[in-house]
Amino acid sequence: MPQNLRVTLLAMVNIFRRLRGAKAPSGVETPDLPRSDGMAYAPTDTGKITFINASLPDATPIYAALNREFFDGILPLCEIRWSRRLTRAAGNIRVQSRVISLSVPLLIDAFADGATHEVCGLAACDGETALSEILKHEMIHLWLHIKKLPCGHTPAFRAKAREIGQPKTRHGIALPPAKNGWIYRCGHCHAQIPRRRRMSRVGACAACCRSYNGGRFDARFVLKGHRVGK
Repeated sequence: MPQNLRVTLLAMVNIFRRLRGAKAPSGVETPDLPRSDGMAYAPTDTGKITFINASLPDATPIYAALNREFFDGILPLCEIRWSRRLTRAAGNIRVQSRVISLSVPLLIDAFADGATHEVCGLAACDGETALSEILKHEMIHLWLHIKKLPCGHTPAFRAKAREIGQPKTRHGIALPPAKNGWIYRCGHCHAQIPRRRRMSRVGACAACCRSYNGGRFDARFVLKGHRVGK
């Protein structure tokens, strides 16, 4: 196999493994990737993402029921993961790999005290309602992808959202205040990102990196943190 082709294939494998949270093969450099936890990290071969916690609700049956009710059962099965790193978006989907990630802080922790939050323009008084609405939102992205349409928040997306009872595309879930750990703040957009542990490497605001540097790490948006609680 030609050396250039081998390096290209290894780089592709490295990217997919980093998306899955696996350690990258040594000796291969790849571009930094935006992360779902609100941060973009400086390139490194260490670190991994842990999503799944067996004690969290199984959202697969809810997905299946929503698929039958609102999408005529045409959507393919998706892998559904819970993430504590999602703190700005309540959920996201990778339509190509059919992976949905759901936020533990926003869909579980935020409803622990019985609070009511707005989700996609609707009042959600419990986590189950919020979970269903967020799943529906992510499933619209997939529905558009299956129909070979642009799968962003397009007019077609908004029309489908209204059709299934969602007047808005955003959530208003307030992140519960951290009791202990670390709070990191972006000096540019002022976003606050909680972490249970101090970061072991330099992190930057992913939203700002996406907006101003194509999703790559940018030292202009490095996060500054302080400890809270004990």
